[in-house]
This record gives sequence, structure tokens and C-alpha cells, in this order.
Amino acid sequence: MVMRIGGLVSGMDTDTIVRDLMKARRLPLDKLKQNKQLLEWKRTDYRDMNSKLTSFRDLVFNMKLQGTFMAKKAESSDDKILTVGSSTSANAGTYTIRIDELAEAASLTSGALEKKDSTTTMASLGLLTDTKLTITGEKGTETIDVATTDSISGLINAINAKSTTTGVKASYDENLGRLFFTSTTTGEKAKVELTSDDKTFLSGKLKLAQTTAEGKNAKVTYNGDIPAEFASNTFTINGISFTAKQAQMEGAPPIRVTVNQDVDSAFNTIKSFVEKYNELISTINTKVTETRYRNFAPLSDEQKEAMKDKEVDLWEDKAKSGLLKGDSTLSSILNSMRVALSTPVTGLPDKQINQLSQIGIKTGAYQDKGKLYLDEAKLKQAISENPDQVMALFTASDGKDTSSSADGLAFRLYDEVNGAVKALTEKAGTAAYLTDNSLISKDLRDIDDRITALTNRLTDIESRYYRQFSAMEAAMNKANAQSSSLAQYFSTGR
Repeated sequence: MVMRIGGLVSGMDTDTIVRDLMKARRLPLDKLKQNKQLLEWKRTDYRDMNSKLTSFRDLVFNMKLQGTFMAKKAESSDDKILTVGSSTSANAGTYTIRIDELAEAASLTSGALEKKDSTTTMASLGLLTDTKLTITGEKGTETIDVATTDSISGLINAINAKSTTTGVKASYDENLGRLFFTSTTTGEKAKVELTSDDKTFLSGKLKLAQTTAEGKNAKVTYNGDIPAEFASNTFTINGISFTAKQAQMEGAPPIRVTVNQDVDSAFNTIKSFVEKYNELISTINTKVTETRYRNFAPLSDEQKEAMKDKEVDLWEDKAKSGLLKGDSTLSSILNSMRVALSTPVTGLPDKQINQLSQIGIKTGAYQDKGKLYLDEAKLKQAISENPDQVMALFTASDGKDTSSSADGLAFRLYDEVNGAVKALTEKAGTAAYLTDNSLISKDLRDIDDRITALTNRLTDIESRYYRQFSAMEAAMNKANAQSSSLAQYFSTGR
């Protein structure tokens, strides 16, 4: 540890002198720290761009799938009796279905118990000795012990604890004083079966007139003459999902179900794509043309301390500006996306829709920098009249690993954006990982090593300065002492 006299003898402000001497020495270190800060800001900008490109890539991936454009919309003529939905596999058309019977769960209901409080014990209901209760449902069989001290609620809890393996649940209504046993599924395979070692426990104590019950299937008549049964009230026929809510009266007309192309779904998908594309290219264009203020270097800690917070923020806004100006990767993806969307799809039959302009999507003037404009009416018309062609415009594929002009727009665009994501990841990594081997991260680690080495060197230099001043103070102190001795000697006349 260096001893610092601090100018006690010389009267010099040693700390100020050393600090001033070190200012010049610290300039290379300050420059390294500025370079580090610029690289960190630049990496953050790259990662932000990468995140936006990744989100857009995922959206485009979904547009490679035919199912994205093949959504169907099903409607029921009476939602109170039957609700419907449709998958992409459903064929457009009109169908009829009659709900003859609803699917039912198996259930048993007891008579009213003499004592209705759920805390009533089995002994109070007349059970003299402990017994066993076996519950059998569609899923399996379980046996539980029933003690005379068990309450009604305790019995219910014990039965329900086994419901996942039996498929039977129990409940109790204190107001009615009745027990309810119900299967967890519907359909003819659903069942509830109760047996006990005590032959009077179920019928006498629990007031169950029956100890077995079976469920029922839903019964329907499809398209006039096709009978069908289902274990659930929710079922699927030819890609149409049905949920039966109530059975129809005998002689009532069947429910009419209409399936059509879901124009709104495909329209909203494409409209969202156009909006997200425009947002993306606007962001990239802003970054690659942003003004670079080279006179605004990152601030040192000392400079920040001398400024107000608002002044620091304004300064750093300028310092961060334009770090990606003219970036080749971002400029390249802008151009490649424009080409991918503007080039007709060559792998489609003649006279078929093969470019965006045919479905109402066009680029603006040069100053719009590639922005897409959507004619909503024209797009809806194209989807309504030629849904398969609109789908093929985006999803056509020649089956090769690398996209070409024969591929649909989504395939081309995905490859271009994915390439940019990979390039930016190699350059700056992603925020998902604390460390990476990207080019910028490697540069930052190198700068950190240089900062550490230079900091250690500056510490040594600063210590040397203090040692030199300490030596000077010691020498001056010694000289003063000698001078004082001589003066005293001569003053005494010796």
C-alpha cells in the first residue's frame, strides 16, 4: 500500500497534481470504454432488429401452410339445439342433422336420508359395524373402507378421491338430503355400480333403490337417412364439429348446417401480413437511414456526474443514433423481401393468380420505400371467387430445399427472412442467451481484456506517482530538518 503524505511538507496538493497527470494517461482507457459502449448499443440494436425479423418469420411460416387459407365457417339454423364448428377438411355445402337423443351419463340418486346434515355419521344412519364399499365405473373398480364414524361428507370425499380410476363421482345435497352418484363420462359405456359387504348399507342406510346404472349414447340422423350414435354430445362428422344441446321433439324438422369458405379468416390473415410487413420495413428503413452524430461520443462516468439526468438522456439519444446506418445485412433483407414479393410465381398454371397485384396488394411510389397498399374489396373478391388460387399464391412449393420463383410468396419470403435472422445472430447473438460467440460479443470480450490490462497498468502508474511525491516530501522534510539544525548551530555561536 502506497503511503500518501499529501504535501504536508511541500504544501503541494498532491492528489490534484496526480489526478491531472493521470487524465492524459486515462485517455486510451476512456476511448476503450467508449468503444465498448458503442458496441453494446450496436449489439442491442441488432438484437432488436433480429427479434422483429424472427416474429415476422414466424408469421410467414404460418402462411406457408395451406390450412391457414382453408378455414371454413359453419352455421347452424338453430343454435339453441345445436352449435357447429368447422375444420379445414370440411367440404363446403349444406347438410341436415336431427338430434334424436342426447348422450347421458350414468347416474344414481338416493332417497331422502332421515338426517340431512353432511356431518351425520354412518352410525347415525344405522350402520352398526364398519363395512366396505366397492365402486365400479367405466375406468375401473376401487374399494374403500367405510367406518361407522365416517360422516356423509367423509364418504363423499373418499369416493371422489378414487374418481380418476373409477370414473364415478359423488355429491350430496343437504337441502334435499340426497346422495348423487354420476359417471364422469357420457355414452353407453359409462356406468355406475355400487356393492357393499353390508347388504343393507346401500338400500337401507343410503336409501338407494338401485345400485347400477348405465349411460346413453347421443343418437342423430345425418342428411335425412344416416343414423349415427356417439358417446358424447360433441362429435365430428366429415370435418364438421357438432355440439348437441337438446333433443328435438318427434316430427320436428332437422337442423340445417351450412359450411362455406371463411373469407374473413383468410382476409384477416393476409391483411395482418401486409400490416406486419409494412411495420417491419418501416423500422428497418428508419434504422439504415438514421443520422449518425459522430460528435456525440458515449459519456464517461465523470462527464455524466457533471450533467443533469435529462441532459445525459438527450446526449445518449444522439450518441446511439445511426449505429446501423447503411448496414449491409439490413439493407440486403429490405431488397430481397421486395424482390420476393414482386416476382410472379412461375410454378402455377396459366391464367391463375400469380402475383400480389392480382389480389389487390401493390407497392407505392419509390419514396414509400417498398410499403404495400391493400385494396380490401379486391382482396375479398379474390378470396371469395378463387380461394384455392389465393392459397397457392402463398403456399405453392417445388419441393426443393432452396426457394425459387416457382415457389409461393410465403416460401420465398421465409427463406429470405430466415437468412437475415441467421446473419444477425452470427453478428450480434440474441437476447435469449447471456453469452454467445457472435462477432460483436467476441469483440466485447477482447475489449474487456484490454480494459482490465490497461486499468492495472494505470493503477501501477498512479502508485508510482504517489511514491515519487512521497519520496520528494521525505527528502524535503529531511532537508528542512538539516537546515533547522544548522541554523540552530550557528545561532548558538558554535
